Amino acid sequence: MIEPLSVIAAIKVCSTAVKQVRNLCEQGAELHQCSKQIASFFGAKQDIEKAKKQAENPPIWKKVLKPHSAQAEAIEAVIQRKQALKLMGDLHRTLKMRFGADIWTEVVAEQRKIEAERERIYYK
Repeated sequence: MIEPLSVIAAIKVCSTAVKQVRNLCEQGAELHQCSKQIASFFGAKQDIEKAKKQAENPPIWKKVLKPHSAQAEAIEAVIQRKQALKLMGDLHRTLKMRFGADIWTEVVAEQRKIEAERERIYYK
């Protein structure tokens, strides 16, 4: 089983995926040709969201033994989440320009499927 990505690695995956989708769209690629990158983006974004939730409520041992570490992780998770949301906006604009306004609804539906599957596999 693959472990969820660290927050830093996850934001790099998000950024790379958005750049790849943008490049593919500029080359005239169809949506199915971007699907791997879109799935990577949403999987990494979910890892960031999960890290943020965990950082907001760390285990008691971390609060007691490493209080500064817990705070640093929470701050990093919030910053990276904001960056991921910005990248999601970039992805939305890129797909909208290439495929039209309605495509985002389909992408979000696929995102929900990806998140449900990852939740079942990685986080349960």
